[in-house]
Amino acid sequence: MIGTNDFSTFRLNDMFIVFSKKKKKDLALRYLVSSSLLYQTLLIEGFIPRGGLSFGPIIVSKESILGGGFVDAYEMAEERPAEIKDVCAIRVSPKFISIMENTERNFRLLYRYRGHFFINPTTLTDPEMGVFDNKRILELLLSAGANIEKMEATKAFLEDGEDYDSARKSYFNPPL
Repeated sequence: MIGTNDFSTFRLNDMFIVFSKKKKKDLALRYLVSSSLLYQTLLIEGFIPRGGLSFGPIIVSKESILGGGFVDAYEMAEERPAEIKDVCAIRVSPKFISIMENTERNFRLLYRYRGHFFINPTTLTDPEMGVFDNKRILELLLSAGANIEKMEATKAFLEDGEDYDSARKSYFNPPL
């Protein structure tokens, strides 16, 4: 995570919620980077990461968290359409995308699959965690105990999704 005081965490059953009470410049970028590194860390630690990233107000107490930002992120994670239900990745909400600055570095951290945006699981490389490519992600999911549905859905996601470079090619350089 960028800065030890930028984010707070909250655990709710099997969910880990990361949020910030601070207003910072490039907050969207900070969330994108943090989400990417959290995804990789969870894989290394043997968890099967699925989640949602959103933006909006939240109210936090000792025992609960609620608000539009939390509800939207929860829906991105748990109320997915059938075609992306089993994909092991962090889905990004349209609300979050609407607050992002329109910069290449922000969009390089996104991945588009079947009309939905996710955190790009392979774009960042932390020197201590190493490179995350499709093969490594699938191997880590298998060792974490992912079922066949999650493995197949995530494999299709990794093979058929669109990162920044492929999106630029397909949208700005149409085939002849």
